Formats: sequence, C-alpha cells, structure tokens
Amino acid sequence: MGRLADSVLENGGMITGVIPSFMKDEGWDHSDVNEMIITADMGERKKRMFAMADAIVALPGGVGTLEELTEAMTLKQLGLYKGPIILLNTLNFYKSLIDFLAHMVAGHFLRYEHKGMWEIAETPEEVMDYLVKNEDWLQDPRSIARI
Repeated sequence: MGRLADSVLENGGMITGVIPSFMKDEGWDHSDVNEMIITADMGERKKRMFAMADAIVALPGGVGTLEELTEAMTLKQLGLYKGPIILLNTLNFYKSLIDFLAHMVAGHFLRYEHKGMWEIAETPEEVMDYLVKNEDWLQDPRSIARI
C-alpha cells in the first residue's frame, strides 16, 4: 500500500488514510498522506473505510485484503454497502478466488444473482471503465440475501 500511496501522491492525487492506533504506534502510517484518520481497532477501521468508500477495488494482496473484500461482499449482499466491488485480477491473481466463488454459486451457497455483486477487471483501465459505468447491482439486495 505504501508504494501505491507514493505513486498517487507523486501524480498529484489526494489520499485519506485510515489506520488503527496500534499500527500508528508501530510507525506503519504514511507520513505524506493528505489526511490520516486514527481508529481504535481494525473493526472500526473497516467500518470507517466502507462508510467513506464510493467503490471497493481489491488489488492483489494478503489475508487482510481478502478479509476486507469478503466483508465488502457480505455488506453488499445485505444491502449495507451500495457501491461497486471490483477485483483487479492482475496476472490471474484472483483466479482461485473467482473459481471458489463460482463453486459457492454451484453449491447454492450463493445465489446465481450474487455473481453480479462484483466485477472482475484484468487491467487498471478496466477498473476505471467499471467505475465510470457503475450500474446498481440490485435495488433491493435483501430480497435475495437469504439462501
């Protein structure tokens, strides 16, 4: 995330960081971001990020990224998050997850309609295209949330 932040800042972008206090205490914050919001813990961090986000774009990452992505999907499934969710599948990074989500649909753990909760982009340009078109997934996601 640090390299991404550096690139955004070098190109004139604005960044609002959200970090739990223990990470700040460890020195894991980025001193050059435009605004840094300190939260009590990881749960508050995610809640704050989701409330502020117009979109969720999952770049290749670790278990923290996976956990945040699946929480965003859960919130969207329940109608508690309305924005787009996009997986940036650079070099097929998310192929196994995409296959697993399809397996969940095939096993009736997700409805077929849930596949519309997210988009899969292969390039940053495709991410931007999805953000521009940003069509609502469902008006009433709760109507199909229950399996």
